[in-house]
Amino acid sequence: MLRKRNIMVIVAVSVLTVSVLSFTKLGRYLYRLLWLDEVEIGLVYSQESMLDQELEKAIEDFRWEHPHVRFKIRPMHPNLYKDGQLSPVSSALDDIALVLGSSGQGQTLCEYGLVHCQWPGSLPEGLSPRLLEKVLVSGKTMGVPLYFSDFKVIYMNGSLVKDQPGTQAELVKLLREHNQPYDYRFGFGLGDDAGGFSGLLAGAGYFDGNADKSAALEQAFTLLDKLVFFEELTPRRCSDTCMQDLFLQGKMPFLVADDAAHLKLRQAMGNKLKRLPVHALSDKGIPMKSTFDGRYIFQKKGLTPAQTEAAQNFTEHLAGREFQERMAQNWLKVVARTHVAVPEQDACQDVGCLEAGLVTVSEALQRSTLESLRPVLENFQAGKIMPQDAASSLSVAEGMVP
Repeated sequence: MLRKRNIMVIVAVSVLTVSVLSFTKLGRYLYRLLWLDEVEIGLVYSQESMLDQELEKAIEDFRWEHPHVRFKIRPMHPNLYKDGQLSPVSSALDDIALVLGSSGQGQTLCEYGLVHCQWPGSLPEGLSPRLLEKVLVSGKTMGVPLYFSDFKVIYMNGSLVKDQPGTQAELVKLLREHNQPYDYRFGFGLGDDAGGFSGLLAGAGYFDGNADKSAALEQAFTLLDKLVFFEELTPRRCSDTCMQDLFLQGKMPFLVADDAAHLKLRQAMGNKLKRLPVHALSDKGIPMKSTFDGRYIFQKKGLTPAQTEAAQNFTEHLAGREFQERMAQNWLKVVARTHVAVPEQDACQDVGCLEAGLVTVSEALQRSTLESLRPVLENFQAGKIMPQDAASSLSVAEGMVP
């Protein structure tokens, strides 16, 4: 009788202990650590410096709720892709459960059968429709978006330009007013990336049927000729970093650069820094929406049920409000989760710079436009052709035909 009573007491204490553990954060941690089988998932991510720190923090927070999940993370091998194809180092993905990368990387992995071409679980709610569209293939969503990336903006030094332009016409007017021949304190900063020029010429590449393409391009090239090529600071002579340094020194009021430059410029300039959409320099075309990409989570095929559950839970954590707010507040990213507060107000607030413009052009057309632009731009920079010749060359190029 006594032995039976002792057994009942032990069972009761065990049940009570489990119940208490289940209703506290520490309790859930201990319960899952003691009772659930350990699961290991690997993750590779695109090489961005802030991800080292943020992923470590995200894993630390996640493991309070899921202590039985172990992580093995590493940056994506720089030679994983070559000309859009996987290289032999793709074998490094053998022990991976999740890939954090661009839409193009996800598409390649999908085509090679390494990741699911349709996200295998339910998608978190409240994510940007524009980012989801980037990974929509045959009506199926490949991955879960985390934040926008790879889009151009115009950075403006507010101490040099007091009136912030809100339209293409106002921007061109300000540029003309501030342009001083032979004085490189004023003008556009454009580094060694032809993509910046592509944005400025974008409005001249799409028409309503009545505009003269050559005239629109000539107008844009003429303005570029006056504003950009001062003191021999052409893109071939001054890199992106060089242009950013000149901008920080107050030697130019406008800089066209990638969104990745935002944190560095904001930390140096504070509220003096303003951001604007990349307006086309021609007023004869239809302004295009900015091109962009994003960073997404893709799930590897062939996972065990336990790995799949852990991978899905961690993805939901990255798409959750806490991680998204950190990316917006600490790294000034335009994040995938809508209605997340951002730290400053300007023309690029939330997705402002990405929504500017009237039409969206296919990525295939954008790529062919850049291919057509590069040789023309090189001759233009070298002074071998005049704005009219550059416009004529580009207007007949296949890539500029809408």
